[in-house]
Amino acid sequence: MNSLLEELVEGSLVKGERLTLDATFLKAWSRRDPADDSHGLSDPDARVGRDGKSYDLGYKAHIGVDADSDMPVAVVSASANENEKKHAEELLDKASLVVEGFKNVVGDSQYSSKRVRDSILEHGALPVIPYMSNQRGGEEVLRVDRFFRVSGPAEERRIYGLGRASVERVNSRLDLVGLGGLKLRGLRNVMVHVVLCIVAMLLVAVAALRFGRPWKARSVSSFWW
Repeated sequence: MNSLLEELVEGSLVKGERLTLDATFLKAWSRRDPADDSHGLSDPDARVGRDGKSYDLGYKAHIGVDADSDMPVAVVSASANENEKKHAEELLDKASLVVEGFKNVVGDSQYSSKRVRDSILEHGALPVIPYMSNQRGGEEVLRVDRFFRVSGPAEERRIYGLGRASVERVNSRLDLVGLGGLKLRGLRNVMVHVVLCIVAMLLVAVAALRFGRPWKARSVSSFWW
């Protein structure tokens, strides 16, 4: 994965100026254990966690995305019950091995904590993360309400919108290469599954670059036979 990213960086396809963090739920290939329904029966590594507005048994793929090229540059797999904040620092460290000098890091309100913001600042970037309703009351800071309306400083709203749109496009393309069709058990195997899906996406971008058609880097369908 990193060798492919290095080629994309050298080809100026991935610049790494804006990084977006997000987590995607993966449904486990197991049913819940009747004795303890917080984890899987045939897959004890799987845990119950939030899947949109509901809860289900599974894992989460925590992904760092280069928001300018729509390319994933870092990934961590974990059980679904683990919060996004827990893996933010590891994602930042992994992303910094591939792209240096990102200026902004975008994340949704699940990443809103002092520890995550401080970690982003330590990497020399500015956090663009909405504050929770119980944080920084009375101040004009970036916020997203329950109807997904964004308020706050205009520049932060713009960067947040670009970052969130980028990561949603990446998630859609990962579904095209099979991310949601998990048929493996165990955290280690899930990590392999997630990385292979990302590698498939990156191979499309590398092929486009080598063929001299960089505008096809995000077009998975262009390389289907």
